[in-house]
Amino acid sequence: MKEFHVKSTGRICFFGDNADLIEKPAIAAAISACLTIDFKERKDNIIVLRALDLNYEEQFELDGSVSLDGPLKYIKVIIKLLSTHIDSGFEMTVKSEIPIGAGMSSSTALTIGAIRAIRKWKNLTMSSAEVAELSYLAESRDLGT
Repeated sequence: MKEFHVKSTGRICFFGDNADLIEKPAIAAAISACLTIDFKERKDNIIVLRALDLNYEEQFELDGSVSLDGPLKYIKVIIKLLSTHIDSGFEMTVKSEIPIGAGMSSSTALTIGAIRAIRKWKNLTMSSAEVAELSYLAESRDLGT
């Protein structure tokens, strides 16, 4: 069974916060605060998601009916979008130094981290640009954020 961790950094915008979403200029920078996802493969079809900093946990069966709600909806939307590559359960435990709702892209760090974890687990060939595009589609199109 595979076990590993992935990290994602937060970011701040000095100018044009969210302007990049409408293809306008923005000055953004990565910050040293990061989010870590500890990944552990399971032998059954149960998915367990944990957010240690929120003292939150949920689990569900891998059956295609993932509800896109709760604080870990960003991971769940990625599970849904990459479902054709997922054939067994796993655990993702999130530890974050990025403040939630502080304009430091904690949701994007979580989304990118989930994509990178599944990409590593399943040895998917995805460029950084493809990871970024999938994250953008997941947050904007599928979650409406």
